[in-house]
Amino acid sequence: MLRPLLKCALERRWKTAILSVTSACNCRCSMCNIPNLPPRHLPLDVGLEILHQCVRNKVAFLSITGGEPFLYPHLTALAKRAHELGIFVHIATNGTLPEKIGEVKGYVDAIGFSIDSQLGAEHDCNRGHPGAFEKCLKSVEVCRRMGIKSFANAPPNRYIIQKIEGYVGFLNSEVGIPVGFCFPETNGGDYFSKCESIISGLTRKQIADFFSAALRLKRSGSDIVNSDVFLKEAVEYARGNFQRVSRCGSGRVVYWIDWSGLVHPCFNKGTVLNQNGKWEKHDPMDCNECFIQCFREPSSFIYNLPHSLGGLKTWKYFIS
Repeated sequence: MLRPLLKCALERRWKTAILSVTSACNCRCSMCNIPNLPPRHLPLDVGLEILHQCVRNKVAFLSITGGEPFLYPHLTALAKRAHELGIFVHIATNGTLPEKIGEVKGYVDAIGFSIDSQLGAEHDCNRGHPGAFEKCLKSVEVCRRMGIKSFANAPPNRYIIQKIEGYVGFLNSEVGIPVGFCFPETNGGDYFSKCESIISGLTRKQIADFFSAALRLKRSGSDIVNSDVFLKEAVEYARGNFQRVSRCGSGRVVYWIDWSGLVHPCFNKGTVLNQNGKWEKHDPMDCNECFIQCFREPSSFIYNLPHSLGGLKTWKYFIS
């Protein structure tokens, strides 16, 4: 994993791209709208061209997402080519296809597994997929055997909002992986459901208290992969203190690439930035419409260097 990071540093690449490769999914999570979209796969030739655009436009980190990426028929070819280009490759998955993880061995630097609760029944209920919890734990074990770094990911939700210590303890101690948290969002274009879900109904105070607790746990030694800066700013955003959060870097620091290979600033903005191969810059103009973690955390990390580096102790797990 250290090799792609060093290559990116030498080439002065530091941006992040979120690449949606498919809208197919075998889960029906309450907070996700993707299964309601028309079925789409990123054409392989378009995906390969996008990878070269990523390099030309200084992208260091590629997060492959979906739908469910392991249902994408060209995942291995895409991950392999990204790896060859020296890009740090992360896959975000629901973990229900452990038999497919071996297909990306040697081409992926980290896999993030969505785990909503430490209780299997709660996780399976939200995922609409019986047995999802046990399959996900099996996927984590497959990663461990294959030497692939993995971590869990979840938003504050009604299952864990008052039980963060137990949730983090279960993942760190019993499953043996770090955990990261994303902000509970309902505003994100077609990505997030606006219907009742495990994140709807949470109060701003509950969300702020949750991220405050996450920061305390991290500082007391728990393996939480979020930067200190992001955790602090999630608290301030939940409280409505927008003047105390870093500006969003969508379209400058981080980009979303959709299922057709079109580059956008984020899930919310329809602006297309790659009309001519070179990505145009987008000015988010102090936008605070959302606090989607995969856009906000890379932004706050870059805009707060070198202070951000001090809160990344857990990253020793990924480069060891």
